[in-house]
Amino acid sequence: QFHHGIDVAPTVLEAAKLERAKPAGFWIRVAATLIDAIPSIVVVTIGTVLAFVVHPMMSVLANLVVLPYAFYVGLYMPAMQGTTFGKKMLGLRIVHPSVKPGEGLGWGVALLRVVGHMVCGFTLGIGYLLVAFTSQKQGLHDLIASTRVVRVR
Repeated sequence: QFHHGIDVAPTVLEAAKLERAKPAGFWIRVAATLIDAIPSIVVVTIGTVLAFVVHPMMSVLANLVVLPYAFYVGLYMPAMQGTTFGKKMLGLRIVHPSVKPGEGLGWGVALLRVVGHMVCGFTLGIGYLLVAFTSQKQGLHDLIASTRVVRVR
C-alpha cells in the first residue's frame, strides 16, 4: 500500500490499526470466556453425573480430560494465535506492544497472562473486574502481561 507516495508494509499499517483498535469491554470478554468454557463445562458435568452413577473416580477422570483443553485454550492459542475460540468467534484479539499483527503473543507473554489469571484467582476474581473500570479495559492479568484485548471487527 502507498501512504503519501511511500510504500508502507501492510504489517506496519496493521500494527497501527491494532494500536488504535477499540478495547473489548467487560461483557463481551465474559461472553468469550463462557464460549471457551463450554467444552470443559460439558465434560465436567458428564464426569460428575458418572461419578454418582458409575464410580466416584469418573469425576477425577473428567477433570484430567479437561486439563489438555485448558492448556490449549489458556496458553497455546494465545501464544501461537493471539486469541481463543471464544475471542475469535466474537472478533476479539489479544495484543501486546512487541507482537506483530496476525502473530501470537509468544510463550513468554502468554505464560505471564496465565500467571496473571492465577493472581486473579487469588483475588477471588476481583482482578477481572478491573476490565470494567480501566480506560483500556485491562484486567489484572492484562496489566501483568502488558496485553490488551481489542475488537478486530
